[in-house]
Amino acid sequence: MHVPHKELREAAAIDGCSPLGTLLKIILPLSKSILIVITLYYLVGHWNSYFEAMMYLRRNDLKPCKCSCARY
Repeated sequence: MHVPHKELREAAAIDGCSPLGTLLKIILPLSKSILIVITLYYLVGHWNSYFEAMMYLRRNDLKPCKCSCARY
């Protein structure tokens, strides 16, 4: 992951933060919003693929396994 400002990494190193600590305490909180957006897009994409198969395919032998498993 790219840290937006070099000064943030330097300040964390001066404060005695390890590279893992810099990742967990500085980088991840700054990128929390984009990680949430990526997760939502991923979930919506998989949700839509499930319902597309349920809408377009009428015969049970043509539906993907996840549609058949969801019935039980």
